[in-house]
Amino acid sequence: MTGRAPMNCLLVIPHFQHLHHLRGFLPTLVDELDQEISILVSDDGSGAKTAEELTGLLDAERARGSRPERLLAPLLTPRNRGKGHAVYAAWRAAAGYDWLAFVDADGAVSVGEINRAWAHLRHSGSQTDVLIGSRVAKLGRTVERTLYRHLAGRIFATIASLLSGLQVYDSQCGLKFIRASSFGVIEPFAVANRFSFDMELLMLAAASGARIEEFPIDWRHVDGGKVSVARDAGPMLLELLEARKNVKQFARSYRQGTARTRTSG
Repeated sequence: MTGRAPMNCLLVIPHFQHLHHLRGFLPTLVDELDQEISILVSDDGSGAKTAEELTGLLDAERARGSRPERLLAPLLTPRNRGKGHAVYAAWRAAAGYDWLAFVDADGAVSVGEINRAWAHLRHSGSQTDVLIGSRVAKLGRTVERTLYRHLAGRIFATIASLLSGLQVYDSQCGLKFIRASSFGVIEPFAVANRFSFDMELLMLAAASGARIEEFPIDWRHVDGGKVSVARDAGPMLLELLEARKNVKQFARSYRQGTARTRTSG
């Protein structure tokens, strides 16, 4: 029996003034993350002082860790453009990876859950093209968040499903994987920078025929998030409507065979 071909993955951590979280999360990532996964912190215009501190933190972790080549030099953006921009910019710069992924910098998703999702992709024989973490309290899974956050998230998820046509339970969870080849198909149309980034990614993937799987994970609320449901609900929905228009344009060009494909690696 022949073994499975090795796969590798680039895990992007979008970062905007989250050093207090990253200082606690990064050492565990460096020590415990699966050896086939490389780490790239993509800073979204946190400012010169924070960028300097971030670079110093990464240098220290690289010197301390047993495999320094897995912790890449940070990608620094001069001005704040949004989480989606930070992730997409890093994925576009990637070369030679089979899979691309991102995880939020706050550590709400543990290293153990990242490894468990990666092991599922590697060893289950799954034909999945996009794997998204899902905060659903199924048997054996633990989700810790306030009732307010849960209800607000469910309302947004319901509206997003109605507008997008995708029956996704949890589009906003901060852990997602996508095949590099699948991202190459949709990359020219991946333009959402902020709130609608997650849904745009899933809608584009679905329109391209990619196979999407939700993967229940353990998750715990971490204070200090940048999104306010009361303040940002309106902009979220407006951006989602713009993303829907963009996806429709992609779907037309894809059906006509005119969507440009970028090959990774």
